[in-house]
Amino acid sequence: MSRLSAVLALALTLPVVSGCIQPGRAPGVGEWFAARPPVLVSPEEVMAGLAPADSAPSVVMRTYRGSPFVNVLAWYADDAMWGLRAAVRHDGTLSRGVHTLYVSPYYFANVGSAVSADWEAFAVGETEGQMLRFTGSFSDVHSCEGTKGCTPYHVLTVRVSDALLRRSRDGVVVRIRGRLGSEEVLALRPELISTYLTTVDSVVWVRRYAANATR
Repeated sequence: MSRLSAVLALALTLPVVSGCIQPGRAPGVGEWFAARPPVLVSPEEVMAGLAPADSAPSVVMRTYRGSPFVNVLAWYADDAMWGLRAAVRHDGTLSRGVHTLYVSPYYFANVGSAVSADWEAFAVGETEGQMLRFTGSFSDVHSCEGTKGCTPYHVLTVRVSDALLRRSRDGVVVRIRGRLGSEEVLALRPELISTYLTTVDSVVWVRRYAANATR
């Protein structure tokens, strides 16, 4: 095979690889940027500037053989690049006592900048932000399980406290400031937080009840 033929053969495989990793059609970088809310002064302005969601939040519960956790995930089908997730133990407690905000690395123009960025959450109605701890990345081999579509296969993750979500029922804005001056914004809508926490609380109650019943 000539060098040109080898290059063309490799190029033909690239869309297939992208399709396996990303849920839905992979938009161009320009489309991702156009769909994001602008960086505004306050969380209230960010929320006010959002277009109405095209659908209700998607919430799934995933359990795996041999795992002690029930995993709860919530996201919007029209913006499946990021969402919230929690792992609930058999006794009804959260793994590490926190929730996780996950984001596909393909959301960012510069993944390296996102990894080293400052992630800060602002609750609507509050002026002080809360720094979020970046915890790394992982590949979710179960990302397409269920009937509500796929979540990203590979994600970056940060920890979000339970207290922050529960006092932020009007929404949370996460600003991701890169070391070179880049900035991205994620807006956690009130309905996403509410639907997610309602499901988490239901799983926690059931697991606590089952644990107490076996004592």
